[in-house]
Amino acid sequence: MQGFGPAIFILINGDDLSTEPYMGNQPGPFSLAFLFFFVAWAPFFLLAGYLIYRFKAIRHP
Repeated sequence: MQGFGPAIFILINGDDLSTEPYMGNQPGPFSLAFLFFFVAWAPFFLLAGYLIYRFKAIRHP
């Protein structure tokens, strides 16, 4: 439902306290794959940073 319908329904009937609050998708335990993800991408970011630095230095002598 969209709009003011849900707000009017809650105003008339009150909150439904029988439901549990939604806690979202909780993360699991820490994994080395998480660290490996950053280690695997680090050379590409370092290369990109170096190239940006290098080309800015060339464009503005």
